[in-house]
Amino acid sequence: MSGLEKGAATSLLVCCTVCCLAIGNAVNICAIVFAFEEYSRDGCTDVCDTNCNPDQFMDVTLFLQIVGFTMMGLSIVSVCSHFLICPPPDPDQPNIPSVPQLIFNVIIIIYYFAWVIVGFVLRDQLSDKCKDTDKGKMFFAWCIIYAISASGSCYNISKQIK
Repeated sequence: MSGLEKGAATSLLVCCTVCCLAIGNAVNICAIVFAFEEYSRDGCTDVCDTNCNPDQFMDVTLFLQIVGFTMMGLSIVSVCSHFLICPPPDPDQPNIPSVPQLIFNVIIIIYYFAWVIVGFVLRDQLSDKCKDTDKGKMFFAWCIIYAISASGSCYNISKQIK
């Protein structure tokens, strides 16, 4: 493979990654949007906050804001570190990450799993009124999507470890 072909392959990979980054962050963008919605019922400003549900250990709004912003930020940092900080060891195969990049990805996946677990525990504490709102549904959808995503990421990393 000539230098020109390698450069073209890397450029194509970077372009596809950036496009997929926007699509992959759609759930995080939705989480942020729904975090700022309020659903008034029974005299409560927001049926999903801890004032209306004292048994909850965390506010759903806060959860959606934290996961939306941090997961979006981590995905951008991960992509940038893959190409700029920890470049792939073999320029002919830019899709195979370096060992430091794999370690960074494992740390990110542990963070994903931690928030997924927190999300499912919090979901168990939500009132039915909150679960029936769009915010409650988005919250549950985020937990399911990231549980599947983190599991798939674990599988991909296990295939890359030699």
